[in-house]
Amino acid sequence: MKNKLTFLLLLTATLFISHSQAQTFTAKAGLNLGNVKEKGGGGINPDYNMNPGFHVGMAVAFPINTWLAVEPALVFDQKGAKYKQTLLGTDIDASIRLNYIDIPVNLKVSQKMENDMRIFATAGPYLGIGLSGKIKADVGGQKVDEKVVWGSNDDDMYKRTEVGVTFGTGVEFNMIQLGLSYDLGLSNTSAVTEEDYSSKNRVLRFSVGYRFGN
Repeated sequence: MKNKLTFLLLLTATLFISHSQAQTFTAKAGLNLGNVKEKGGGGINPDYNMNPGFHVGMAVAFPINTWLAVEPALVFDQKGAKYKQTLLGTDIDASIRLNYIDIPVNLKVSQKMENDMRIFATAGPYLGIGLSGKIKADVGGQKVDEKVVWGSNDDDMYKRTEVGVTFGTGVEFNMIQLGLSYDLGLSNTSAVTEEDYSSKNRVLRFSVGYRFGN
């Protein structure tokens, strides 16, 4: 945990380095389609579906040359999933909403095209910090509405931190950016340890951004 917090502080310091060293900033927001990859759990595997959410954040590009840059970002991200299951004759309809602060550090490759258009691709690791969350369910007509409890103990729901990798692509028209990215969670976010249960986040993201700076 200490190493993860140190990593977070270093990335945050990099993100907010002086304006004179940063060539461009990009403010972005858009649609998230969150899902989870589950293993274990005694063979009970709900039928997970994507849960729509949103993201909003800021990225800073540090150019290495004309086509390559390092781009850290600070993003508020909504993740989670929906699922339906019939268990012992009881219908379960539930949704999980998890709110994170994500700090990705991407390598960005771009190529200038015609008419001030650029295409780009990004890839890199990210660190996620859980902020809040809620689980809502209809279990055989009975409503359940619970706040997510973060921690690593047996009576907690989700671990506070996660790590993963993100991949993206998009196009820029002058200062406007349109992007598509996918987050592949690598760490087990579930605090449940029984029967080797694990849950990993997956997020498909559609972004619109505005780029400004030198």
